[in-house]
Amino acid sequence: MQQIGEVVQSILGVGAVAILPIMILILGVFFRMKFMNALKAGLLVGIGFQGVKLVVSFLVTTLNPVIQHYAASGSGFTIIDVGWETLSAAAWATKFAAIFVPAGLILNFVLIRFKWIKTLNVDVWNYWHLLKSAAILSLILMLMGITGIANYAISFVFGLILTVLIEKVGDLIAPYWQKYFGLEGTTCTTILQLAGTLPIAIVVDKVIDKIPGINKINVSYEAVGERIGEFANPTIIGAILGAFLGILTGQSIAVIIQIAVGLAAAITLTPRMVKLFMEGISPISTAARDYMIKRLGPDAQFNIGVDIALGVGDQTVITASAIMIPISILIAFIFPGNKFFPVAFFGSSLLYAMATISMVTKGNIFRSLICGALYMCFCFFAFNFTAPLATQFVASSGVIEVAAGSMVNAGGMNNFVDMLLALLAVMVI
Repeated sequence: MQQIGEVVQSILGVGAVAILPIMILILGVFFRMKFMNALKAGLLVGIGFQGVKLVVSFLVTTLNPVIQHYAASGSGFTIIDVGWETLSAAAWATKFAAIFVPAGLILNFVLIRFKWIKTLNVDVWNYWHLLKSAAILSLILMLMGITGIANYAISFVFGLILTVLIEKVGDLIAPYWQKYFGLEGTTCTTILQLAGTLPIAIVVDKVIDKIPGINKINVSYEAVGERIGEFANPTIIGAILGAFLGILTGQSIAVIIQIAVGLAAAITLTPRMVKLFMEGISPISTAARDYMIKRLGPDAQFNIGVDIALGVGDQTVITASAIMIPISILIAFIFPGNKFFPVAFFGSSLLYAMATISMVTKGNIFRSLICGALYMCFCFFAFNFTAPLATQFVASSGVIEVAAGSMVNAGGMNNFVDMLLALLAVMVI
């Protein structure tokens, strides 16, 4: 078992860029695709995902002067943002990580076979979210004195229940996901968004529907384009928004230009990277559907579960995310008792959250910003509330050393599942 775990973790250590092509290749062969076609599909998925990752990383680097400007003026932020990557590494260090992913995939196939769900979850990389929650429960049980097989069995089953939860929610949101993002045959299965961002966005959006006057405001690319013509072009908007952020934070002329060009580049390149991903996933989706139809009948319907990252190609998402940075920073300073400054969170985590929110608001930037602001209030509460548990989890994993008296947290702990686990920890420990 230890050797299996080492092999699995060595592969996972490379990240989704390595995992996705392998998993897509295996799925393609399983669904009776020709080997070379499955290989090509896997490589295109890997290239597309790597492209999205590179663009998001470039976007973070581009906006770093803006983030650092606000971070330097802060005080009292004692909870260190160590980034979701740290939580991911801690999750994969869990003892039952080696068998968790295969078990989850097998359960997924069985549920599809009996038509209990319609989501085929190939988002293997984001199993780390599920594994993290299971590992945190394992830590809580251990602190309660429950160890050994009982500890692992309870935690393991809890993790599997979460896999079913995201697949069921994936079924529910598939029509909205496909209609808004145009990603036919897919749905989102990232639990951080499905169990955190999504319910908040839905509730806030419904409340806005009930407010006379406010419910009529629609600020979208289509609406803006009718009034300002070419200035509504995503590349132009990216440049203008980047320049505005640079001026707002008192950057030099050179840095303002860098931010403007960088943000324009990110907005322009992201959809192209997503298109590559879809070129790879589309034949897999078709082959999987044909395979299932042969075995389940012509009425079989299901979708491929994918990462929320596939939603960042939408222009509204990137624009709203950039605007949300100064709004979120303001909230960080005024939120009562806040000790967490989300430096790393302003990278991919905020972008992914706004993808979920934009889907709910149907691309209405005005509503997206309102939802985003209220969502960030929840996040700051969540980060402060779960910090002690997150710190203990990271420290116990051995991934990083946490100095005595310090606390850490990161994107990934801001969902209702981990909030409930933190509440359990407070109640029983």
